[in-house]
Amino acid sequence: MENKFSTYPCPPHYCNFPKHYSTFRYNSETMCTDGRNGSSVLCGSCKEHYSVNLGNEQCRQSCTNDYLWLAVAFFLVTPLLVLIVFRIDLDIFTTYLNTWLYSYQTILFLLQEGQYLDPFILFVIGAANWRLGGVGTCLYKGMTNLQKLG
Repeated sequence: MENKFSTYPCPPHYCNFPKHYSTFRYNSETMCTDGRNGSSVLCGSCKEHYSVNLGNEQCRQSCTNDYLWLAVAFFLVTPLLVLIVFRIDLDIFTTYLNTWLYSYQTILFLLQEGQYLDPFILFVIGAANWRLGGVGTCLYKGMTNLQKLG
């Protein structure tokens, strides 16, 4: 980056400091939330022997392969839902739906200091982002963020 210093905001629920702090002292041991690796870029990966949850951004150590059957259920239900959408000729990619999803995925980045959203809107934003507070499960042991998104 040719003599440039760049900073980036830490993704929500990855770091241990409030979003609107004006100063921050770097400490790789305490800057990430529980289970996140402080030596990774922006606390983006889980610690060794931890797995990322589906449904939230937590990293858990107590993870087993007990919920791997959910992947089979997902691969059976998804094509069925696609066939139903095709059968009823529903256009789910309308401009209104895309605008709604985009706005709820970006609204948290647009809040200024001192601005807060009510709990219902936070629930709607979580649903639009497939992240609901308090809901999350470990699909299989050793899952990373990249595998979660893939």
